[in-house]
Amino acid sequence: MRKCILCLLIITSLQGCFERGDKELPQIDKVKKGYNVIDTVRVLKLENPKSEYTVIDMRDSNSRTRLLQLADEYGNKSSISINYKDYSGFSLDELKETPEGFLVSIEYGSIIYNSKRFYFTFNDNTFYLQKIHSSWFDKHQPNDFFERDSIFKTPVKWSSVSFEDFIR
Repeated sequence: MRKCILCLLIITSLQGCFERGDKELPQIDKVKKGYNVIDTVRVLKLENPKSEYTVIDMRDSNSRTRLLQLADEYGNKSSISINYKDYSGFSLDELKETPEGFLVSIEYGSIIYNSKRFYFTFNDNTFYLQKIHSSWFDKHQPNDFFERDSIFKTPVKWSSVSFEDFIR
């Protein structure tokens, strides 16, 4: 009985990952840099006036990595990996469309809790990291809450972003 339920869950999740309505999503690049992708966590379809993009959040529990893959409607793909083994309580919390593009929200920390929202905007047929909203507090003193926005004068191109540079 357990095997039947497990098979049903796997088939259902795979069907949801590759199909949305009457359109198929771009094929996921599962062999990117030797990643053994075992779980597609979420898929975000972005539509802007020029074309359609898909952001795919994948997890590899073996190496404790997340892979965010950006694919356009023509099958062109680029990926950003997040190695979270050094961050206790790590969670890629949210992947959400915004009027200008999309945001990626992460959380991590045990005593010092950190939350960061990375805002990507669409410009010149690609996405750029435009702003990071950071908040943090000490769980022993939760009333001491801090927030900060970092806005880039020169936005960082999607393919050049390294999340680890901003969460250390």
